[in-house]
Parts: sequence; C-alpha cells; structure tokens
Amino acid sequence: MTIDPSPKNGIDIFHVIGLKYGAFSSSLREKLFLDEHEIEDFSNSLSELIQCEVLIVSTCDRIEFYFLENNIETITQIIFTKLALDNEQIFKKILAASYKYSQHSALKHLFRVTAALDSQIIGEPQIFGQIRSSHRIGKETGTVRSKLNNLLNHAYFTAKRVRKETNIGQGPGL
Repeated sequence: MTIDPSPKNGIDIFHVIGLKYGAFSSSLREKLFLDEHEIEDFSNSLSELIQCEVLIVSTCDRIEFYFLENNIETITQIIFTKLALDNEQIFKKILAASYKYSQHSALKHLFRVTAALDSQIIGEPQIFGQIRSSHRIGKETGTVRSKLNNLLNHAYFTAKRVRKETNIGQGPGL
C-alpha cells in the first residue's frame, strides 16, 4: 500500500512532536502523562488555540502529538507551553528532550509506533489499542478529521500487515 504524496492528502503538512518518558524524572513524567479523560480535555482546549487536525497519544512510554499544519514551530510552542502548564522551566525541559518529524519521516514514525516497532517491548499489542482509543477521542472532540483520519487508517492497515506477515507479535526470541 502506498500513500499518494500529493498535497491533498496532507502528507506535506504532517508532523509529529513527542517525548519519550525515559528522558524525564518520574515526578515530571507523572505531570506530563494524560489519561483518556485528560486527553479529551487537552484536545478540547487545544482546539480553541489551534485550528489544525491533531491526535494526542499518551502512553506509559511516550506522549506524542500528530498534526497537520504548515508551521511546526508555532504549533510546537503552543502545545508544549500548554503541556508545561505555562511553566517556563518545564517548557525548556520538554523542548530540550523532544523530537520532531515531518512529512514522510512523521508518517514512518506513526507506522512504526502503531505496529509496535518503536516500543520498549517490540511487538507489544497495547500501543495499537492506545492509538485507536486516542483516535476515537480525537474524532469525538473534532480534532481528528478526514486527512488525519485517512493517515491513521493507513497506519492501522500497515500495523495489521506487520503482525500478520512477521513474527513480531509472537514474543521474545522468535
């Protein structure tokens, strides 16, 4: 399966910014983690600040924001400021430990995360469900619309192929 690279599908403005929790102390990780209810609240308040499509994924291993927007720096500033609760010191820590991917690199990252290839435990099945849950919340809050929805559906298709066509989900040592 290939994704059409034309601008109409959003790949030209697709980005991910994120944090792996290993980069922080447990107390800061606790402050940054968003449960399902908090993802919904964060999505709702974020949609008031930015008009782009955005998916928030928060797991025990990461917090990531997938979005469609031309200006990655402005959106990064808004999201990380909100995540840091306007605390400049926490904002600087978040920014220093964050990663950013754009366009095809962002899509590749989404596919790797969804297929559990970018996990502490390669092949663990929980991440697929966590992303689907975040996707549902995004659709309910209106932050995930057609273009991001399409990219996520491609990621699900790819993750299912990885599980079906490889031994990734069979456990360690296979």
